[in-house]
Amino acid sequence: MAVLHARKTPVFFDLLRLIRAAFPFFWLLVLLVFAEARLDDDALQDVRWLHRPCHLNCTRWTLVGSGHVTEQEYESINNAQGCVAWFSEIVKGIKIDMFVARHGAFRPNWNGIIPRDVPQCPVLVDPVSIARANDALWAGGYLDPIFVYERAPSYNHPNPKVSPNARIFPGCATCNDDRSACMHGKHKNGPSTGAALISYLQGVQTVQRIDTYGMTFDYQYGLDYHIDFVRPLVRQCCTKCVFHGVPTTRVKPEWSLDEHRSSMQAVQSANAARRDSLRNKLAALRQRPKPWIQHGRR
Repeated sequence: MAVLHARKTPVFFDLLRLIRAAFPFFWLLVLLVFAEARLDDDALQDVRWLHRPCHLNCTRWTLVGSGHVTEQEYESINNAQGCVAWFSEIVKGIKIDMFVARHGAFRPNWNGIIPRDVPQCPVLVDPVSIARANDALWAGGYLDPIFVYERAPSYNHPNPKVSPNARIFPGCATCNDDRSACMHGKHKNGPSTGAALISYLQGVQTVQRIDTYGMTFDYQYGLDYHIDFVRPLVRQCCTKCVFHGVPTTRVKPEWSLDEHRSSMQAVQSANAARRDSLRNKLAALRQRPKPWIQHGRR
């Protein structure tokens, strides 16, 4: 027993020394996490929450995305009844009642374009992203946020506030037939910002009509990080929407899972054929005679 004790004792003391050496670093990490949480809390206290919903009690909405918009459509937007919300490519001098931002982030190219009294409708995973994603808070204030779930972890939004099982368009027949299709957690980044807002407005009883410009809601080939990029959920589920404009070249007119799988299989087959061709060429090069070796040179 004495021999066994002698063998275990050095290992025990080595472990004890390691714990004692790491102990200060552990407390430093705890203090850093605590300090960061306090900074986030202090920053969020400075957020100007307007305590108003993103629908702004408007019965009619016009939404402008980052896609192609014609001059005639810009004129229609500027003369639109009800409220107008912009997402990213905001044009100075045209009607705007609200702008929508993922994670509450303010883009530098918006400076001087958005009037300072226009509120932001933030689409958030975690409210702390407003503090972490901005050098300065928006002076126009923030409306009550719309929450989405994103599977991909991020420093700017570490703690999702909604479940991955939360659904957009909960009353839609498409979502009821295939419940997982409309779940936020179905794909990496949940619903797109546009789909999140439209689903929200669709659920507001006082909203009667939603016009969209420069927004694509068809199946988007090769883009699978948003659930509404894989299936045209907005077109299938938004009964209040009027879609303006034509699809972009990245859009396929109809969603087909079989077609998508066939396309992906074709891409994989082409990649495999390319690898085999490169391997055969490399093997052929290795089998070619090497004159520098035959003449005694290396």
